[in-house]
Amino acid sequence: MFEINYAVRGHHIYQRIWTPVIGEELICKRDLTNHHNRFAVAVIKDIDTVVGHAPRKVSSVFTLFLRHGGTIKCRVTGHRCYSKDLPQGGLDVPCVYVFDGKEKDLLKAEELIKQAMISISDSPIAEPLSRRRIGMKPDVHSESPSEKAVDCDLITSVLRGEKLSDKHMYLAQGILKNQFPDLKGLQSTLLQGRRQVVSIDPTDCCNCLQVINSRENHWILASSVGCGNKVNIYDSVFSQLDEETKQVVCKLFQIDPINIEMKTFQKQVGGTECGLFSITALTAIVFSQDPSKIAFSQEKMRDYLATCLRNEHCFPIYN
Repeated sequence: MFEINYAVRGHHIYQRIWTPVIGEELICKRDLTNHHNRFAVAVIKDIDTVVGHAPRKVSSVFTLFLRHGGTIKCRVTGHRCYSKDLPQGGLDVPCVYVFDGKEKDLLKAEELIKQAMISISDSPIAEPLSRRRIGMKPDVHSESPSEKAVDCDLITSVLRGEKLSDKHMYLAQGILKNQFPDLKGLQSTLLQGRRQVVSIDPTDCCNCLQVINSRENHWILASSVGCGNKVNIYDSVFSQLDEETKQVVCKLFQIDPINIEMKTFQKQVGGTECGLFSITALTAIVFSQDPSKIAFSQEKMRDYLATCLRNEHCFPIYN
């Protein structure tokens, strides 16, 4: 069992039906009807009356813990107050969240919450926490992301369920590049947007991997590892490449369009997971696994990526 000091969000919405009392105990349940946050966790009074929500920035961790059979209670510790960190304002109720469950799940949840709390101060009763950086900022002009910058805000955004950005791709590719220095490709994805794709040396084109930004807001993986003179594309949404992406692939790998092959690949659920699937396919290949023959667990992908970024080391994928 462990506890964290935090707050119940949204009291300005529920104040007519709930007057908080210091020491009052409530329970937390997943809010499956919330269309704004698929990881929403409601704070419940009297079995089924919603009186607020857990802070969004850690709701994904709460959801993961509840999915694994754990329980979370909420104990009121103070009087309502204005939110200090939300631009839109609102009322919060200071509280303690009490986690109880299996030992391994408790340890994982506690670690994930600590990581989230390092980079954000979301509690109205907490002192601001400084932002922690490891390493250096990425150089978007660099051909290969060998320098890493593990920003805890990026890890938090992964756990919150946000769509992955160029920074996430840069870091993930950089970690793998350091682990497997013989791999080619793995260029900064920002170069693609600037039409600065650097063609791979013809002698290296058979051992090249690259996450590619496709259709302006979509991530795919291109791989020539073990493909002879072909390039395999792993796309978790589309079954064909658009023309612009096809040109990027042809320039990068120095091949003709006829040598591009769309591989059978698991399709994502939801609209923000393409980056996770691309990194998962990338990691599978470097560990000699075939992404087209694996049924990945989408629910585990964010936890896996956050662990890799936090440790600056990628591990084989096991479902």
